[in-house]
Amino acid sequence: MFKFTMLLLIFSLMIIERVSMVYSQDTSSGIGSIPEGQTWYICSKGATNFIDYSMRMVETSQDPTPGFGTNVIGNHPKQFNTVGLLTMVANYTNIRALVDPSRPIVLFREELSCNVEPVKECSKSTNPPLSIQDILCLAIMNPNSNITKFTASISFDQNASKPILTIPPPIDDNPSNTNNSPSSSPTKSTPYIDPTETHSFFVNIANRSKIIDPGYLLLLGSFISIILT
Repeated sequence: MFKFTMLLLIFSLMIIERVSMVYSQDTSSGIGSIPEGQTWYICSKGATNFIDYSMRMVETSQDPTPGFGTNVIGNHPKQFNTVGLLTMVANYTNIRALVDPSRPIVLFREELSCNVEPVKECSKSTNPPLSIQDILCLAIMNPNSNITKFTASISFDQNASKPILTIPPPIDDNPSNTNNSPSSSPTKSTPYIDPTETHSFFVNIANRSKIIDPGYLLLLGSFISIILT
Protein backbone atom coordinates (compact mmCIF):
# COMPACT_ATOMS: atom_id res chain seq x y z
CA MET A 1 0.00 0.00 0.00
CA PHE A 2 2.85 2.40 0.85
CA LYS A 3 4.55 1.74 -2.51
CA PHE A 4 1.29 2.33 -4.37
CA THR A 5 0.70 5.63 -2.54
CA MET A 6 4.23 6.80 -3.28
CA LEU A 7 3.80 5.83 -6.92
CA LEU A 8 0.62 7.91 -7.23
CA LEU A 9 2.29 10.87 -5.52
CA ILE A 10 5.35 10.79 -7.79
CA PHE A 11 3.24 10.34 -10.91
CA SER A 12 0.99 13.27 -9.92
CA LEU A 13 3.98 15.54 -9.31
CA MET A 14 5.44 14.66 -12.71
CA ILE A 15 2.15 15.39 -14.47
CA ILE A 16 1.82 18.75 -12.66
CA GLU A 17 5.37 19.65 -13.68
CA ARG A 18 4.72 18.83 -17.32
CA VAL A 19 1.40 20.67 -17.47
CA SER A 20 2.96 23.76 -15.84
CA MET A 21 5.54 23.75 -18.65
CA VAL A 22 2.70 24.03 -21.16
CA TYR A 23 1.16 27.04 -19.45
CA SER A 24 4.51 28.80 -18.98
CA GLN A 25 5.25 28.74 -22.71
CA ASP A 26 5.36 32.08 -24.50
CA THR A 27 2.15 32.07 -26.54
CA SER A 28 -0.71 34.57 -26.88
CA SER A 29 -3.98 34.94 -28.74
CA GLY A 30 -6.93 37.28 -28.74
CA ILE A 31 -8.76 40.13 -30.42
CA GLY A 32 -7.16 43.54 -30.87
CA SER A 33 -8.58 46.91 -31.86
CA ILE A 34 -6.43 49.63 -33.46
CA PRO A 35 -7.67 53.22 -33.84
CA GLU A 36 -6.97 55.07 -37.07
CA GLY A 37 -3.26 55.55 -37.70
CA GLN A 38 -2.13 53.78 -34.52
CA THR A 39 0.06 50.74 -33.91
CA TRP A 40 -0.48 47.64 -31.76
CA TYR A 41 2.40 45.44 -30.65
CA ILE A 42 3.27 42.46 -28.47
CA CYS A 43 6.71 41.15 -27.49
CA SER A 44 8.27 37.92 -26.27
CA LYS A 45 8.77 37.41 -22.53
CA GLY A 46 12.50 36.87 -23.02
CA ALA A 47 15.18 36.52 -25.66
CA THR A 48 14.12 34.16 -28.45
CA ASN A 49 15.00 33.29 -32.05
CA PHE A 50 11.50 32.11 -32.99
CA ILE A 51 8.12 33.55 -33.87
CA ASP A 52 5.08 31.94 -35.47
CA TYR A 53 1.99 34.09 -35.92
CA SER A 54 -1.29 34.40 -37.75
CA MET A 55 -3.29 37.62 -38.05
CA ARG A 56 -6.68 38.18 -39.64
CA MET A 57 -8.68 41.40 -39.93
CA VAL A 58 -12.23 40.98 -38.62
CA GLU A 59 -15.43 43.00 -38.44
CA THR A 60 -17.05 42.22 -35.12
CA SER A 61 -18.83 43.89 -32.23
CA GLN A 62 -16.87 41.74 -29.78
CA ASP A 63 -14.65 43.69 -27.39
CA PRO A 64 -10.85 43.44 -27.58
CA THR A 65 -9.18 40.85 -25.35
CA PRO A 66 -8.06 42.54 -22.10
CA GLY A 67 -4.28 42.65 -21.69
CA PHE A 68 -3.62 41.46 -25.23
CA GLY A 69 -0.81 43.60 -26.61
CA THR A 70 -0.26 47.37 -26.36
CA ASN A 71 -1.70 50.22 -28.45
CA VAL A 72 0.47 53.28 -29.12
CA ILE A 73 -0.16 56.45 -31.12
CA GLY A 74 3.31 56.90 -32.63
CA ASN A 75 3.71 57.69 -36.31
CA HIS A 76 0.79 57.54 -38.69
CA PRO A 77 1.60 54.80 -41.22
CA LYS A 78 1.51 55.54 -44.92
CA GLN A 79 -2.02 55.50 -46.34
CA PHE A 80 -3.04 53.13 -49.14
CA ASN A 81 -5.96 52.74 -51.52
CA THR A 82 -6.71 49.27 -50.16
CA VAL A 83 -8.18 48.29 -46.80
CA GLY A 84 -6.11 46.10 -44.55
CA LEU A 85 -3.42 45.99 -41.88
CA LEU A 86 0.38 46.00 -41.97
CA THR A 87 2.49 43.64 -39.86
CA MET A 88 6.13 43.99 -38.89
CA VAL A 89 8.46 41.73 -36.86
CA ALA A 90 11.49 43.33 -35.21
CA ASN A 91 13.30 43.44 -31.89
CA TYR A 92 11.97 45.62 -29.07
CA THR A 93 14.37 48.50 -29.78
CA ASN A 94 13.21 48.80 -33.38
CA ILE A 95 9.53 48.44 -32.51
CA ARG A 96 9.89 51.40 -30.15
CA ALA A 97 11.67 53.29 -32.93
CA LEU A 98 8.75 52.47 -35.22
CA VAL A 99 6.42 54.64 -33.14
CA ASP A 100 8.99 57.37 -32.38
CA PRO A 101 7.73 60.76 -33.69
CA SER A 102 11.27 61.65 -34.79
CA ARG A 103 11.02 58.78 -37.31
CA PRO A 104 14.42 57.09 -36.89
CA ILE A 105 15.53 54.29 -39.20
CA VAL A 106 13.76 51.05 -38.31
CA LEU A 107 15.34 47.65 -38.94
CA PHE A 108 12.90 44.76 -39.21
CA ARG A 109 12.61 41.17 -40.46
CA GLU A 110 11.23 41.61 -43.96
CA GLU A 111 10.72 37.87 -44.47
CA LEU A 112 8.49 37.77 -41.38
CA SER A 113 6.46 40.89 -42.16
CA CYS A 114 3.50 41.85 -44.35
CA ASN A 115 4.15 45.56 -44.82
CA VAL A 116 4.42 46.14 -48.57
CA GLU A 117 0.69 46.83 -48.77
CA PRO A 118 -2.27 46.34 -46.41
CA VAL A 119 -3.46 42.75 -46.06
CA LYS A 120 -6.54 41.22 -44.49
CA GLU A 121 -4.59 38.26 -43.18
CA CYS A 122 -0.96 37.29 -42.72
CA SER A 123 0.82 34.21 -41.39
CA LYS A 124 4.59 34.00 -40.95
CA SER A 125 7.03 31.73 -39.13
CA THR A 126 10.78 31.48 -38.58
CA ASN A 127 11.85 28.32 -40.37
CA PRO A 128 14.59 27.66 -39.46
CA PRO A 129 14.88 29.75 -36.25
CA LEU A 130 16.91 32.96 -36.42
CA SER A 131 20.67 32.80 -35.87
CA ILE A 132 20.58 35.19 -32.90
CA GLN A 133 18.28 35.59 -29.91
CA ASP A 134 16.60 38.85 -28.95
CA ILE A 135 13.36 40.24 -27.55
CA LEU A 136 11.15 39.79 -30.63
CA CYS A 137 7.98 41.79 -31.19
CA LEU A 138 5.07 41.69 -33.60
CA ALA A 139 3.65 45.09 -34.57
CA ILE A 140 0.36 45.58 -36.42
CA MET A 141 -0.28 49.01 -37.96
CA ASN A 142 -3.61 50.47 -39.03
CA PRO A 143 -3.34 52.72 -42.12
CA ASN A 144 -7.13 52.85 -42.48
CA SER A 145 -9.30 55.88 -41.71
CA ASN A 146 -11.32 54.02 -39.09
CA ILE A 147 -10.91 51.72 -36.09
CA THR A 148 -9.92 48.27 -37.31
CA LYS A 149 -10.15 45.01 -35.37
CA PHE A 150 -8.17 41.83 -35.84
CA THR A 151 -7.68 38.42 -34.31
CA ALA A 152 -4.18 37.07 -33.83
CA SER A 153 -2.36 34.03 -32.50
CA ILE A 154 1.36 34.17 -31.66
CA SER A 155 4.03 31.81 -30.36
CA PHE A 156 7.54 32.91 -29.44
CA ASP A 157 8.48 29.36 -28.39
CA GLN A 158 9.53 26.81 -31.03
CA ASN A 159 8.43 24.00 -28.71
CA ALA A 160 4.92 25.42 -28.38
CA SER A 161 2.36 25.61 -31.16
CA LYS A 162 0.56 28.93 -31.44
CA PRO A 163 -2.96 28.86 -29.97
CA ILE A 164 -5.99 28.26 -32.14
CA LEU A 165 -6.95 31.33 -34.16
CA THR A 166 -10.46 32.19 -33.01
CA ILE A 167 -12.66 34.08 -35.46
CA PRO A 168 -15.26 36.17 -33.56
CA PRO A 169 -18.85 36.42 -34.83
CA PRO A 170 -19.29 39.13 -37.49
CA ILE A 171 -21.38 42.26 -37.06
CA ASP A 172 -25.03 41.43 -37.73
CA ASP A 173 -26.16 43.86 -40.44
CA ASN A 174 -29.71 42.48 -40.35
CA PRO A 175 -30.55 41.78 -36.72
CA SER A 176 -33.75 39.88 -36.10
CA ASN A 177 -36.71 41.90 -34.90
CA THR A 178 -36.54 40.92 -31.27
CA ASN A 179 -38.55 44.03 -30.18
CA ASN A 180 -41.75 42.39 -31.38
CA SER A 181 -41.00 39.23 -29.43
CA PRO A 182 -40.19 40.28 -25.85
CA SER A 183 -40.53 36.74 -24.61
CA SER A 184 -37.78 35.40 -26.85
CA SER A 185 -34.39 35.17 -25.15
CA PRO A 186 -31.30 36.41 -27.03
CA THR A 187 -28.85 33.83 -28.21
CA LYS A 188 -25.12 34.21 -27.84
CA SER A 189 -22.99 33.63 -30.92
CA THR A 190 -20.16 31.17 -30.59
CA PRO A 191 -16.80 32.33 -31.98
CA TYR A 192 -15.66 30.39 -35.02
CA ILE A 193 -12.44 28.42 -34.66
CA ASP A 194 -10.32 28.25 -37.78
CA PRO A 195 -9.94 24.52 -38.61
CA THR A 196 -6.61 25.17 -40.35
CA GLU A 197 -4.98 26.27 -37.10
CA THR A 198 -3.48 24.25 -34.27
CA HIS A 199 -5.82 21.79 -32.65
CA SER A 200 -6.83 20.95 -29.09
CA PHE A 201 -4.85 21.39 -25.89
CA PHE A 202 -4.18 17.65 -25.63
CA VAL A 203 -3.02 17.39 -29.24
CA ASN A 204 -0.66 20.30 -28.60
CA ILE A 205 0.86 18.47 -25.64
CA ALA A 206 1.39 15.33 -27.69
CA ASN A 207 3.09 17.32 -30.43
CA ARG A 208 5.63 18.96 -28.13
CA SER A 209 8.71 16.80 -27.98
CA LYS A 210 10.06 18.36 -24.81
CA ILE A 211 6.88 17.56 -22.91
CA ILE A 212 6.34 13.95 -23.94
CA ASP A 213 9.21 12.07 -25.54
CA PRO A 214 10.27 8.38 -25.63
CA GLY A 215 13.27 8.95 -23.37
CA TYR A 216 11.14 10.54 -20.71
CA LEU A 217 8.56 7.74 -20.85
CA LEU A 218 11.31 5.09 -20.68
CA LEU A 219 12.83 6.75 -17.62
CA LEU A 220 9.44 7.01 -15.95
CA GLY A 221 8.67 3.36 -16.69
CA SER A 222 12.01 2.22 -15.26
CA PHE A 223 11.45 4.27 -12.12
CA ILE A 224 7.98 2.78 -11.60
CA SER A 225 9.37 -0.76 -12.08
CA ILE A 226 12.00 -0.16 -9.37
CA ILE A 227 9.35 1.04 -6.92
CA LEU A 228 7.06 -1.92 -7.55
CA THR A 229 9.81 -4.56 -7.17
